[in-house]
Amino acid sequence: NPQTLIHYSGTGYVDLHVLDGMWHLVCVTWKSSSGHWKMYTDGRVVGSGTGAAVGRSVDPGGVWILGQEQDSPGGSFQVYQAFRGDISDFNVWNYVLTDSQILQLHVDVNSYHGNVIDW
Repeated sequence: NPQTLIHYSGTGYVDLHVLDGMWHLVCVTWKSSSGHWKMYTDGRVVGSGTGAAVGRSVDPGGVWILGQEQDSPGGSFQVYQAFRGDISDFNVWNYVLTDSQILQLHVDVNSYHGNVIDW
């Protein structure tokens, strides 16, 4: 069973095959100026695209919601849409990590810590 992880503007799905009882490194990169994004599983690119939120930014003072789908900001949550499992080492950087940095994270998850969120 794949786990759909990314969904933006009603298009652009990437199904990850990570529901096997094992720990996995999942990483998403996004560059605002081009809208180019990549998704990685265990250090390997599994999806990419362009045009995602070009020129937009992640502004300070917001709320990050992990493991739960929300249809609109401030909207409600549905129990049946909740992630079941464990999430750890959630990090956010204000720059795009290189392919080699992401591969290194797969080897040692503590090799880099987010400079925006290090949780």
